[in-house]
Amino acid sequence: MWGGAMPRNRLVLGDWNAICDTCGFKFKASEMRKDWRGMRVCQDDYEPKHPQLMIRVPRDDPSVPWVRPEGEDQFVPVTYGPTLP
Repeated sequence: MWGGAMPRNRLVLGDWNAICDTCGFKFKASEMRKDWRGMRVCQDDYEPKHPQLMIRVPRDDPSVPWVRPEGEDQFVPVTYGPTLP
């Protein structure tokens, strides 16, 4: 064949033709792999799951260890302008 590549329409008992979910080319089902997204892809389009996607971040606890009740509002009279003696 062309450059030693195997023909895609060859007869292999117990195997069938399948289409790669990424490139759309035809391969034998035994040549396909299931990637981490659940797609059936050829060997050229296979990519493992990136390790950064598996990082577990610890949850943040926003609560404070102790609290006290809010005090009453205190109003201070303020005068503006000149004051008379």
